[in-house]
Amino acid sequence: TPTAVAVGTGLGAKHNILIKDAPTLEQVSKIQAVVLDKTGTLTEGKPRVTDIATVNGFSEQEALRLIGAAEAKSSHPLANAVLEALKEKKIELPKNVEKFENLSGLGVKAKVEGKDVLVGTPKLMDQSRIDISVELQKKINGFLERGETIMILAVDNKVAAVIGAADPIKENSQKAIQRMNELGIETAM
Repeated sequence: TPTAVAVGTGLGAKHNILIKDAPTLEQVSKIQAVVLDKTGTLTEGKPRVTDIATVNGFSEQEALRLIGAAEAKSSHPLANAVLEALKEKKIELPKNVEKFENLSGLGVKAKVEGKDVLVGTPKLMDQSRIDISVELQKKINGFLERGETIMILAVDNKVAAVIGAADPIKENSQKAIQRMNELGIETAM
């Protein structure tokens, strides 16, 4: 048994599976269900901008510039997704960004090139009394139905755009879940 445990933990470690101790390894055959975390387990853990919808005369490029400028000082994963999209599209960030404020759980606000920029959740827009047009609300609903996370942009108290971001599923996630199911292990997320 000690040799089997040593070999098993060694093989597990080579595949990034850490095993607490020998009794834990011995109990593996009794597993009936596995609950998986989504972010970073089934997905890459790096959201990407997937959709942009604009209103009130804003272009996609301008919306990305303003969101990127407001989010540049944020540590939120969606901020990184926007900054990556800016890099890919070779769009430069505005230099004149002032009064950055992180609104915990809601979004961010800043003054960008003299404009009041607000980026965040529908709740933030509601609290700030910013009306989301019917046209944009339809886009938001579509993004949410596809499982995307959204960021809404408002400029000078008018809604300007919504960005949808998604965390791509890892290439091997479906195969891993299928294999667990074949072994009779129930999976949940």
